Amino acid sequence: MKKEKAKGDFSLFVFALARFSKEIEPLYEQHRAFGIIKIMSSLFTGLYTGISGLTTSQSALNTTAHNLANTDTTGYTRQQLLSADRLYIEDDSGILIGLGTAASTVRQIRDVFMDKSYRTEHARAGFYEAQDETVTEIEELFGELEGVEFQNTLNNMWCAMQELQKEPESLVTRSSFLQTCVAFLERAQNIYMQMGEYQKMLNNKLKDNVDRINEIGARIIELNEIIGRFEINGQQANDYRDERNNLLDELSGYVNMTYSEGKDGVDVNIEGMQFVVGKVLNGLETREIQKEITYKDEDGEVATAYQGTGLYDVYWKGANKGKLYATLEYSSRQGTDMGSLKGILITRGTYVANYTDIPIEPKEEDFTDEDGILDEEAFDLAQEEYKEKLDHYHKFVKPSMIMRVQGEFDQLVHKIVTKVNDVLCPNVYDEDLECYVLDMENCPVGMDDDFTRGEGIFNRISTPRYTIDGEGEDAVYMYNGEDVTDNYSLFTISELEINKAIMDDFSKIPLHKQGNTGDNEMDICADLLEIWDHADMSLGPDDYTTNTFMEYYNAMVSEIANEGSTMRILYENQSLMTENVQAQRDGLSGVSGDEELTHLIKYQQAYNSASRYITAVDEMIRDILDKVGA
Repeated sequence: MKKEKAKGDFSLFVFALARFSKEIEPLYEQHRAFGIIKIMSSLFTGLYTGISGLTTSQSALNTTAHNLANTDTTGYTRQQLLSADRLYIEDDSGILIGLGTAASTVRQIRDVFMDKSYRTEHARAGFYEAQDETVTEIEELFGELEGVEFQNTLNNMWCAMQELQKEPESLVTRSSFLQTCVAFLERAQNIYMQMGEYQKMLNNKLKDNVDRINEIGARIIELNEIIGRFEINGQQANDYRDERNNLLDELSGYVNMTYSEGKDGVDVNIEGMQFVVGKVLNGLETREIQKEITYKDEDGEVATAYQGTGLYDVYWKGANKGKLYATLEYSSRQGTDMGSLKGILITRGTYVANYTDIPIEPKEEDFTDEDGILDEEAFDLAQEEYKEKLDHYHKFVKPSMIMRVQGEFDQLVHKIVTKVNDVLCPNVYDEDLECYVLDMENCPVGMDDDFTRGEGIFNRISTPRYTIDGEGEDAVYMYNGEDVTDNYSLFTISELEINKAIMDDFSKIPLHKQGNTGDNEMDICADLLEIWDHADMSLGPDDYTTNTFMEYYNAMVSEIANEGSTMRILYENQSLMTENVQAQRDGLSGVSGDEELTHLIKYQQAYNSASRYITAVDEMIRDILDKVGA
């Protein structure tokens, strides 16, 4: 009975020792000075060593199971249990005896340098993705519009003029010509409108991105506090660290950011400025861009004002805070081609551009009178204005794919429209009135009963072509010229319409010479065709090639295609580089099922070995107790 009781008491003690192993270790420390630890170790050190192996192997199995459960979890970082040996004790003979092992910490397998490399490449990929998407959108607009390329519209217009030359008096050919003009204008306005709509879409995307960036910053601050609260108590907050790292990955796609981890968590800088500092968030906000415009006041003097464009720029929050980007210039060598936010700002532009945004260098012949005398003062002033426009073009228009194409496309339409109108309604300069007027002697007239004159095919919606002074033969048609200070006076796509008077009566198209018939009518149509052969257009101030209408359009489309190809290659290369870095990072930090199963078997064997060791020690102690008659 004594032996059975002894065995029962021993088993209960082993159970208590296994259950409260964490409490026993401090007991060793507490009683070391009194020598009691030597008595405990002489009997149960071996048993305690085995129990430590059991608990550590169990923790390793739990960690492995956690990894396996998160094999497909996006952004999860593989975890690893680190174990350390326990304290050593000295027996009576001076030999050091180990007390087993203990779980030290559960660490994440991450490489900070690989993280930074990925986030740098991800930022560049985001920048070029925004550029590539815009070019692709513009290519689709010009390449295919309701199943018809815009180039076909130009060809149809030219062909209709050829047919008109054959039968200028035919209402059928006149109707066909006018319908091609209607189709030309409708398609041009449709493309121009869709580019404007795409600008608005990018604008909304920009605002959404800014809101998301602020959300990320606020969540990083929350996670800094949560992680700090857990880890100050000796616990691991690996899953919260995963969430924070995923947010840093996402943030790197939006902006050029740097970060560092200190005692208060992760601090984040955007474009070299503090974004997250401790518990403080220096957020971003969007503000409407104000475009400087010139206009004529009541006294006829040119004045300056600011008008909202409906598009946003990004600022740091606060009344006195500046823009996020001081300049939109970028260079891969300087590392300024980073983040989709900057990519959107550049490709979207700051306002809807038109042909007046393409500066044209003044020529001396335009400021030289009939006697060959150059107006040097006027020419010098024009040169100064050109330099200002050129600087504005290089800073704001040329870098923006949408604004540049808007300006170039509007310039083509403007040139076609004004040249067609000038053939049908030629103007001459009146020295007395000091303005251009309709050339009443040489202008063609319609074949209606009133021999209508001064009716162009294309009108401005808000400004008539002429202001008529007088009646009958004494009437003077004063031309309302284009004024860059008045957008409503411009023959720009958004302000154009087909002449309603001609739409109601095709016979009013002025194709007849006054008092003549026959070949003279064909001559006017030949003049219309001749404008297609004039090579006097260039894409911009940096292009010195002069083109006809068709050559200009082909050059514009080629420019879009070339830039699209360049951006696509840059984006694809950058995406591939990002994917390669991500693959390397996943190879280190990701979960491999095969590898974790191998670990599972290893820790299971370690657990079984510790269990067998405890059984062996238990049997040894029981044998000793049996022999001493306990």
